[in-house]
Amino acid sequence: MGTKDGGKKPDPNNLNTFKGFFYYMIVILVMTVLLNGIVFPSALKQQVKEVGYNEFLTMVDNGQVKQVEKDDANGEIVFVTKDSSGKEQIYKTGLWDDPDLTQRLYSKGVTFDKVIPQKESAIMSFFTSWILPFVIMIAIGQILSRSMAKRIGGNAMTFGKSNAKIYAESETGVTFADVAG
Repeated sequence: MGTKDGGKKPDPNNLNTFKGFFYYMIVILVMTVLLNGIVFPSALKQQVKEVGYNEFLTMVDNGQVKQVEKDDANGEIVFVTKDSSGKEQIYKTGLWDDPDLTQRLYSKGVTFDKVIPQKESAIMSFFTSWILPFVIMIAIGQILSRSMAKRIGGNAMTFGKSNAKIYAESETGVTFADVAG
């Protein structure tokens, strides 16, 4: 008439009692790795078409280019064009040693600038891309766990004293010999 362990509380040193928690952590870790490695880079990357430098110069000469941004850190020039319908398209091309480029852009009325390199803190980058998503997923899991516990009445992971009644033989008046064949 009791549990296998005699109604004892779970032993925190026994890893079998905390298997669910470890599985939960592994699932969160795998989800974080997949999101950081596959989903976020493709979702945040804009559709940028790569063209040759000669095509870039042709677009500048034809007046299609509206804005140019030179990025020495990545070794590229990113520019925005507008077609006849007003739709903008972003292009990029490699850097070329062209001393007349600034004058050419200025004469065509193109807005141009240079990217100022900013160093991102390695600690902050690690925190925002690995630690923060992990903490957010744990918090969401805790909130969902609590809401499920409220719906089913009580805490689902709490084990304690049973409210079941034990009927003694003297109270019922029925013995084993009476019911066994």
